[in-house]
Amino acid sequence: MKKIKEELSPITGKPMTVQQERKTIEFRKNEITYWHHYYLCKDSNEQFETPELIDFNLKQIYKSGLSR
Repeated sequence: MKKIKEELSPITGKPMTVQQERKTIEFRKNEITYWHHYYLCKDSNEQFETPELIDFNLKQIYKSGLSR
């Protein structure tokens, strides 16, 4: 994954950190487990995704689905 630029929280205006967690979803009738990436605003505990992170997460799911 290429370097992710720092994003500011739309709620507080403070820098957010990139987090990841394991998620399992159903994709093309198969269960896919992948690392879901998102930004976390520590003050509000809200999660945010940029178009780049959404694209990255979807590519992981798609590649896992093709390899089955």
